[in-house]
Parts: sequence; structure tokens; C-alpha cells
Amino acid sequence: MKHEEQHLDIDKQGNLKGLWNIDVKKVVGGDRWDKIQTVIEAYAKVHSLEVEIMIRENAELTETRKNALATVEGDSRLRWGANLPAGLMFKLEQLEPMLFSDKALYHKFLKKYKGFRVCKNV
Repeated sequence: MKHEEQHLDIDKQGNLKGLWNIDVKKVVGGDRWDKIQTVIEAYAKVHSLEVEIMIRENAELTETRKNALATVEGDSRLRWGANLPAGLMFKLEQLEPMLFSDKALYHKFLKKYKGFRVCKNV
């Protein structure tokens, strides 16, 4: 199965029933990081191949970046911190809207989920 097909819910006759969805409104847990972990695990369970490919690509990207901060060639102010599936990013933002815009939260996310991190140093 191609990783793109993991998003599709297809019946036995081959008809499209819909798209797989992670309902973040039903996520329960102790703190924000427990909830984030639950969403990541649920997404990885449904879209396992996509997540595996992304993590492998991130490991390769980390080794090919200009330096440990993953700055872009010619512009030391632009860094590449994370690379994760768009669907997962949208679900995490639904759960925690400031996750990728609040610097402290984002850095904690990068340190906690190294598979989605491209830079070596946060």
C-alpha cells in the first residue's frame, strides 16, 4: 500500500467511503504533552508508512544540512527545525494552536520528538 492510500477508507468493493480522521476533540490525558503523544500515536497507527518515511527522510536531511542548526544556504537567519506530515501538523495545531508559533513550546516539541526534527541543535 502506498502511503498516500493510507488516508483513504475504502470498502471491500474498492469504493471510497471517506478519509481516515483523528478526532482531537476526543483526546484525553493528563497534560498537553500526554495529549500530543496520544495524537501522534493515533496518527502513526493509521498512517504508519507515511510517518516511517518522513522519519527516515528527516534523518537523511539532518546529515545534509549546512550545520547543526540546519540553516539555509546563504541565509543564516532561516532555520529548518521540523519536518512532519501536514495532516499530523494540522491535528496537532487543532489540539494545541500555539505549538508551532510559541517558541518555547516549539523547542520543547523538537526536543521531545526527535524523529520530526531536522536540525541537530535546537
